[in-house]
Formats: sequence, C-alpha cells, structure tokens
Amino acid sequence: MARPKGFIAWRPHRHSQELLGKVHAVLDEYRNHLPLTLRQVFYRLVGAYGDEKDEAAYGRLGDLLVKARRARLIGFDVIRDDGITWERPRALGERRRAHRGDPRRLRGIEGKP
Repeated sequence: MARPKGFIAWRPHRHSQELLGKVHAVLDEYRNHLPLTLRQVFYRLVGAYGDEKDEAAYGRLGDLLVKARRARLIGFDVIRDDGITWERPRALGERRRAHRGDPRRLRGIEGKP
C-alpha cells in the first residue's frame, strides 16, 4: 500500500517524542554540518545514547523521521535524502554519448586526450 503524500497532523507517542528529542539534540550538535543523512543520525544515536544498532531500529528511525518531517516537527532541510543523482546532458551529443557509453564523455574527468 502506498504511503499518503503531503503534510500530516501527527502527535507522536511518548517513546517517539523521546526519540525525536534525541534526534533534535544530534541535529543541534551537528548544526554546522547540516544536512545529515539518516545513517549519520542513526549512528550518532547508537554512539551517544546507546540506541539499538540493528535493521529494525534503523527502519523505525526512518519511519519516525518521515512522519516528523511531514508533520513539520523536523525541517526538510536538515535531513539529506541521499539517492540517485541525475545529471542532465548539456547538449544532444553528450546525451547520445552517455547512452552509448562513449569514452569521449570522460575526457574531462580523467584528463585523457
């Protein structure tokens, strides 16, 4: 089942409020390094607070942050959503070379003639 989109009205339970308090403390501690990834927040919670270090805890934290962001309890600008980065070709020729795997598109990166 697909998750509903958009902002939500959400009042977290006590346990979730406690976890959100720790998340806010981590975000405050690393305010000069924002945005952080979910994984960075997770490992800081493990290291600083002794939170569980397993896939289930990571999943719960991810679900909690999704709800907290949608409820506007945590800003979208402080948690970085890492994923696939798409780069648009600047010209049609670059697009064709990118699709064919043409090595000429790597010249600038590798410094080869």
